[in-house]
Amino acid sequence: MIRNRLIAFGVAFAVYVGATACSENLQEGRAGCPALCPNQSVPVIDTTIDGLIGLAVDTTVTGYPAIGTEPELLVASGGDSLDVRGVIRFDSIAFEYRPTSSDTLRPAETAFRPYIRLRLDSTSFRSGGGVNMTIQAYDVDTIGNDTTVAVLASLFRPDRFLGQAQFDSLSDSVRIPLDSALIGAHIRGNKRVRIGVRLTTTGRVDILNAASGVGPSFSYFPATDTTGVAAFVSVPRSVTPFDDSLLQGELQNYPITVIGSSPRIAPRLDVGGMPARRVYMRFRLPSRIIDSATIVRATLTLTVNRFGGFLPGDSLTIFPQGVIATSAITDPTKAAAFVAASTLIGIDTVRVGPAFADTVNIEIVNAMRRWAGHATDSVSRAIVLRIANEGADPLVASFFAAGATIPARQRPRIHIAYINPAGFGLP
Repeated sequence: MIRNRLIAFGVAFAVYVGATACSENLQEGRAGCPALCPNQSVPVIDTTIDGLIGLAVDTTVTGYPAIGTEPELLVASGGDSLDVRGVIRFDSIAFEYRPTSSDTLRPAETAFRPYIRLRLDSTSFRSGGGVNMTIQAYDVDTIGNDTTVAVLASLFRPDRFLGQAQFDSLSDSVRIPLDSALIGAHIRGNKRVRIGVRLTTTGRVDILNAASGVGPSFSYFPATDTTGVAAFVSVPRSVTPFDDSLLQGELQNYPITVIGSSPRIAPRLDVGGMPARRVYMRFRLPSRIIDSATIVRATLTLTVNRFGGFLPGDSLTIFPQGVIATSAITDPTKAAAFVAASTLIGIDTVRVGPAFADTVNIEIVNAMRRWAGHATDSVSRAIVLRIANEGADPLVASFFAAGATIPARQRPRIHIAYINPAGFGLP
């Protein structure tokens, strides 16, 4: 009984001491108070770091995605400001047929009722004002360096015109009748058909590519007897370059940017556009914050410089991603290829557009927490900005870079809220 009373007395005394300590207004030794007094607030420190100090590198990089790996095939027209065309290769054209079921195979001598069918992503339809848009097809088969933009663009001329058709926002496909004589020459000749498509009206639309499984198709009858002879149907295929099977697959269909929506004007950070661009940013932040403090919030603020390619109601989704390359990769263009999945470094997407605010806030607290405790030679303290439909969307958003000649209010800035390490000593 006496022992139980002593224990009870000891517990009561400890509670009294704790309550007394937490009721005091401690002037010093605040670092020890949160552990002793859990109901007392923890000081959160706010700091804003100018991009001139906090960014080691901020630049625009190009080369993404690789040719032919775009999620869809963009065709777009905006007069003197935008001209993106598509090239589709059908390098394996069937040409032998049987006039009757008992006859032997013979080569086609004509291309009767040839056409190309394009499946459209109707959600990407944007018109510059008209209800309908006109798409034209051209024979772009050539020899030599046949992926050069200048060479291919020169083949969109009257003597190579194959046909045209109209479509609107409700169209999920468009069928373009093709010139029988020009197509027939290829059927009897090199047995391949390469078609270039372009818009002649202001607007844009994405064509589902070969990788989608419902991509473009080319069809013709090898004879005028459409009752007894079935039509040949071909899907995209490229047989060149002969020594690179991977590139052959990528060149089945690809865009050519005759006039781009994102011409580089320094100092500017461009994301999106045609040809597509990414923004690479490597941070240079105090180690006492990154490695020692507890970061509560971290926000990168960018100020909009300009927009390109936008029509009324347009907006652009930007995906910020952490970089998983080490600092040994010093070339920003190469480092920008090593981006982390959102499940590894979660950074929320942001939307921009003429109707939005002139600043963009990107929450990068998860990236900074991942950088903590890792030396800069093992983990690159960098992020990349890219757009959702990279390589198939002409919209481009530009932001001010961290140049010395740029006013401070327009430069990138990093706002960090953090808690310094708390000691556990008594006050």
